[in-house]
Amino acid sequence: MAIGILPYPSLFVFAVSVVYPMYCSLQVLLKSGEDSKTTTGHLVQWTFYWVIHTAFTWIESTFLFFLVDFFPLYIEIKLLAYAWLVCPQFFGAAFLWDGIVKKPYSLIDKQLVDFITTNLKAYIDKTVNKDKAAFEQTPKTK
Repeated sequence: MAIGILPYPSLFVFAVSVVYPMYCSLQVLLKSGEDSKTTTGHLVQWTFYWVIHTAFTWIESTFLFFLVDFFPLYIEIKLLAYAWLVCPQFFGAAFLWDGIVKKPYSLIDKQLVDFITTNLKAYIDKTVNKDKAAFEQTPKTK
């Protein structure tokens, strides 16, 4: 068992990493039509938060599961990290998106969208022309 200072630390982590962000995400979605500038910032914050949360939860459960028992104060450090990500004064997830991820992602996204669009158009043209040719070859009954 790891050394910890909080009673029931998993309960605190659950509240900070799931319950509060879920409430805030729903609030943003329900107010999405009121103030577009504020809503856009909040949508970025909570969308990227859920991406970070999901990725970290998967990595933690797949590769880092042993840290919980052997790393002192692991749960408390995790709680502080999640608190920084969701705290309205910091909006850590939006900070990470704007400061680190946005620029490299925009380059990859443009290339990926261009690749998908080009291949999708080629596939559609090929399929539509094939179906059109097959339709024109079918004998017409009167």
